[in-house]
Amino acid sequence: MHPTAPTTWQEYKQKRNFCFTICIGGFVAAVLISLLIPRIAPMAGALWFIGSVWSTMSLSYFKCPRCGKPFIIQESGGYNGFTRECLNCGLPKWENPV
Repeated sequence: MHPTAPTTWQEYKQKRNFCFTICIGGFVAAVLISLLIPRIAPMAGALWFIGSVWSTMSLSYFKCPRCGKPFIIQESGGYNGFTRECLNCGLPKWENPV
């Protein structure tokens, strides 16, 4: 994708699903690994934590398809991961940006 191309809601869904998979699936995997091979439990936990933080930050900085600013982070510093509209331009989630 071209770096200046607008983001799409399909990209948002992909980022959301990836974040959910890493956070929940990674936790389950880390627990199972720690039960089966206890000596690598700290490494499994650290990898899960790093992956969760990275995927959550990636989702947090999803750019609004209309204004190009982060959808869930307000320019003035506000943050709402459950918002149904862009905190910068008001575009409702899943709406066409045109």
